[in-house]
Amino acid sequence: MTAPAWMNAAEQVRQQVVAEAEGAAQPHPPEGEPTGQPRLRLTRFADLYRNRKPVVWRVKNMLPETGVAFLYGPSGECKTFVVVDLAAHIALGLPFRDAATKAGSVAILAGEGNEGLVRRVSAWVQAHQTTVDIDMHISESGGSIDTPEGLTEVFAALDALPVPPGVVFIDTQSRWQVGDESSTRDGAAFIRALDAIRDRYACLVVVVAHTPVADPERMRGSSTFRGAADAQFLV
Repeated sequence: MTAPAWMNAAEQVRQQVVAEAEGAAQPHPPEGEPTGQPRLRLTRFADLYRNRKPVVWRVKNMLPETGVAFLYGPSGECKTFVVVDLAAHIALGLPFRDAATKAGSVAILAGEGNEGLVRRVSAWVQAHQTTVDIDMHISESGGSIDTPEGLTEVFAALDALPVPPGVVFIDTQSRWQVGDESSTRDGAAFIRALDAIRDRYACLVVVVAHTPVADPERMRGSSTFRGAADAQFLV
């Protein structure tokens, strides 16, 4: 037997009243207010001042122990030689250009493979008459860091090192960035990847970059890179 229409309507009204009553029993945040624990916190400056920490240098007054730096210059200006010189001094804990260094493991992500770097490091070892047993690791090939797959591959390689890297060199930016280096959005994705490497290993990330042909004293690409840098050096 089918219930009269008025009974169906009455039952719908009853269910609506019960639902509204149950909802009223639960506290609701004001409209527009987010639920859950807030992610953004503001801290009083006095507390930040009292808890501030001095800068810890990887290379005294040049490169911080943790951060992102860019080493840039025109093609053919021996940027990779500078990277080798800097990396070897850090790996051995030797002063770099009369500046004290904090020794640490060094990883070089070589976008063009490691054959050329091996020759350069070998020449450096011979010239400085030091041991070949340097705490330096060089990738066998290039890749990408601004894609999820590429960054995961980089993490896996760095995680496999005997000790976490103190400095990660990326040589060069154009070899490790899939996106358009002139795009602000793609540049931001690249910077987020650099930050992810920095934060994962509490290390310094040094990116080797190029300059435009028309302006050999300015770093090529989006201004995002310059804005995100803790240090910049023109070669």
